Amino acid sequence: MTLRVTALLALLLAGCTRNGVGVDELARFDTEHAQLKANADALRDRGAPDPEARDRQDFRNRKIGEDFAQWVFGAAAERGILKLRATAASAPREDAQRALAHARELLQREAFRGRQIANYWRRSSLAPFWRARWQAFHAANDIDAPEPGAAVLEAEQRLRAQLDVGNFLQANTESSPALVAAVREAIDAQAQRLGRDRSRREPKLEPRQTPCGAVVAPDPAKPDQHYLDGEPLEDFYPDDSVERGEEGPVVILLRISPQGCATARSITVHSGYAPLDAAALEWVETAGFAPRRSDGKPVESYLSFKVGFRIKN
Repeated sequence: MTLRVTALLALLLAGCTRNGVGVDELARFDTEHAQLKANADALRDRGAPDPEARDRQDFRNRKIGEDFAQWVFGAAAERGILKLRATAASAPREDAQRALAHARELLQREAFRGRQIANYWRRSSLAPFWRARWQAFHAANDIDAPEPGAAVLEAEQRLRAQLDVGNFLQANTESSPALVAAVREAIDAQAQRLGRDRSRREPKLEPRQTPCGAVVAPDPAKPDQHYLDGEPLEDFYPDDSVERGEEGPVVILLRISPQGCATARSITVHSGYAPLDAAALEWVETAGFAPRRSDGKPVESYLSFKVGFRIKN
């Protein structure tokens, strides 16, 4: 009887002092680990679904795969996770549970960073590819691209500093939007200057492709020769252009009839994307304008008008 009691107590003590969290718990962790790594790979692949996208470089001359390789389940992170897993398998139970909880935190941290990297690299994002966008705008208008202003370069520097330390969350919420705003402002300023200069040349206009619409009464509170109404511009934004992140201003020189119809038009400043240029010409034929007046009477005139396509985040 005494021997049986002693043996039972020994078993109870062994159960209380057993090391590790248990085989089933470790198996669940391993499954979670593998699934989160697979999810990260899927995010990377969705961000670069073809060879061209995989080879595309951002303003740092980095590729999406390089960011994922460095910052999501990289070698150092994997060593830390596996070390904690080993501790969870062999340490006293309380220590093992803490180690496994910490390992799970690391898994979630890596997965979260993967989502943030995917957001940064999404195809419609302007910030990673702003230098290519800057070059494309000027090339489409047959001029050399000048160095962007200080506001753009400073915003790029702030974004680069955050990306270099893997802080993609702050990059996406702070520096990336600031860079996008600076680039948009710089391109709009260039478009305005080019449009103003080119509108002074001898106009070479093409007639509109559709009949003029109904005459709309001008707003007496506004100066003469202004935009009155038209169909929503977003209805003309090509879906493929939105998906590719194509945006920008198109400046069109219009001949406005005394009735307020744009009877002829010509693009003086190109957006850098042919689909957007074509969409701007299509949209402007839905627009009505208040004509210029001379001695109180409406007369035919010319108007330089900017159509702006912009991705909404």
